[in-house]
Amino acid sequence: LSKKDPEIVSKLGEFVIKSAQEGPFKILFATGDLKDYFSHIGSFTFKYFYSFGNFIIKDFLPGENKIVVHLTDIPIKSLLFEEGIKGALKGAAEIKGLKNVKVNITKRVTQGSDFIEYVITWE
Repeated sequence: LSKKDPEIVSKLGEFVIKSAQEGPFKILFATGDLKDYFSHIGSFTFKYFYSFGNFIIKDFLPGENKIVVHLTDIPIKSLLFEEGIKGALKGAAEIKGLKNVKVNITKRVTQGSDFIEYVITWE
């Protein structure tokens, strides 16, 4: 089912990150600065949860309501992985209070890129 509708996996990623803010990882959500917030969550996730890959904020453009994130050194070439992270990024942005969040995947390892690129936008 998830291969036919990857949005389901994206919603699951969103649910997981929103659930994490209630548990022992709530300290990750406590920072006041938007860039540090995403850096902490991303670094923690790829250092301790997955134990692979690098989370890089490529462009931080709060004046344009835009953040570009690169995931590098990803050994998994899976649409489901890409979509799950997409949902987690959306959920993290909503937790931070950003409104009408959209996350687009503009580069995918599943389509031959060396990294995954997510563009996060909001109103």
